[in-house]
Amino acid sequence: MWGLRFVGLLSCCCCLTSQQERAGPRAVSVKCGEDLLLVMANRDFFGTNRLVSASELRLGAAGCNVSRLEQEGQAVVFEYGLHECGSTVQMTPHELVYTTHLYYVPTVTGIIVRTNPVTVTIKCRYPRVQNVSSDAVKPTWVSYNSTKRTEQHLAFTLRLMNDDWSRERTSNVYILGDLLHIEAAVETSNVLPLRLYIDRCVATPTALKTTDVKYSVIDYNGCLLDSKAEGTASSFLMSRLEMNRLQFTLDTFKFYKDERNMIYLHCDLKVSTVDQLPNELNKACSFEKASAKWIPVDGTEDICNCCDSGTCGFLSRRGETRRWRMTPRQSEWEGSSVLGPLIVQDYVDQKPVMALSLDDSYHMDIHDAVEHLPEGADNMVMVLSLSITGSVICFALIGFVLYKKLYH
Repeated sequence: MWGLRFVGLLSCCCCLTSQQERAGPRAVSVKCGEDLLLVMANRDFFGTNRLVSASELRLGAAGCNVSRLEQEGQAVVFEYGLHECGSTVQMTPHELVYTTHLYYVPTVTGIIVRTNPVTVTIKCRYPRVQNVSSDAVKPTWVSYNSTKRTEQHLAFTLRLMNDDWSRERTSNVYILGDLLHIEAAVETSNVLPLRLYIDRCVATPTALKTTDVKYSVIDYNGCLLDSKAEGTASSFLMSRLEMNRLQFTLDTFKFYKDERNMIYLHCDLKVSTVDQLPNELNKACSFEKASAKWIPVDGTEDICNCCDSGTCGFLSRRGETRRWRMTPRQSEWEGSSVLGPLIVQDYVDQKPVMALSLDDSYHMDIHDAVEHLPEGADNMVMVLSLSITGSVICFALIGFVLYKKLYH
């Protein structure tokens, strides 16, 4: 029924990640092809004899729709390319792992919901080196020219870095006003040296890229639009450590009236050979506020001139405007990656803790002294204060009596 050739020693799996619901038996089945992914989901998703709507099911971070219905409408089928729908790729020493998710998002009717959202994780595993037939895997290294399918197995990644870019950040929680340090990379083992670019990045409050609420961070084939926003410090790093890596900073933000305080960053990435000069289609440009102009990481400044007009990749000839088209070979060097969720919390103003030196310790008054005393010492201070106050009153009364006797 599926009409596929399968790759030797290929495996696939799917697992339910929601803690609120449990899908019914055999609710989801997956078949991984050479470059095609087929997912079939039973519309009786929870085994309760209640069919979910096809529109409530989406595949991948891109939110791909159902391709068709089967089994007399009882099942839905998603049929997409392995790289489509926002799937991610992880490269291990022995295999490539393509990961995507099947989302069930129930329709909200009125003010109640009867089911919770469910996420099913789908993984397709491929040996690192393999032929394109069903023959056994050949565990030998092969040259770039004879491994055409390797072009489709480039592993694009996004990750958070610490402030000095020395290692990966372990926390995804930020305070509003912090600066995100993001690194995009591509695995380039066993292929020609490649230069990485970020075509576009869209921020959303959910894992679905197709949501109506979104913010364009990078667009027009590599223009970091957020770097031109007022009051931001967002920018590409102007020097690359390696050609297959690209780093940029991004000011934190929140979506208006969205109490989830979460951000997902969906990025389309691509590579070119390092000997190919940067151009309007392959670039990384930031807006430098001091000079009020766009600056590229690589190449000449004129490749960034289209960032304001949004006409990057268009050529004019005889008064006509036409779009540059990527060749099939170039399109195979593209991929996508999702970073998130990033949790952005409101800034909470806290009373600063003062550290006093010996030179300024005399500025402390009696109240400051009480705050710095060890536990239990405040009662002693209170007694001492009352004693001093009583002594002062006594001396004042004695003085007043003596004054009356001397002058009267």
